[in-house]
Amino acid sequence: MIILVFISLGFLLIAYLASIFIVIELNKRGVEIPKTWFNLKIVYHAHQYYKITKLEDGKAGIWYHIWIISLIGALTSFTIYSFSNSSF
Repeated sequence: MIILVFISLGFLLIAYLASIFIVIELNKRGVEIPKTWFNLKIVYHAHQYYKITKLEDGKAGIWYHIWIISLIGALTSFTIYSFSNSSF
């Protein structure tokens, strides 16, 4: 069952890397984001990235999808782990 913890941490690492790439893409499009505190407002920045890429291409950018899927995967893995270790 410890493998679920490592899977969850892997998903969180992917989400963190995707958030870094979201900030890089926003900087390329002219949105200035302070590098020191970007993770505190990453949900806001991801939504900005979603809106900008939706206007440009008609669909959300790939980093937004990776970010969302990895957060859902981490939440699912942690939930499965917590229910598998609980004693009812």
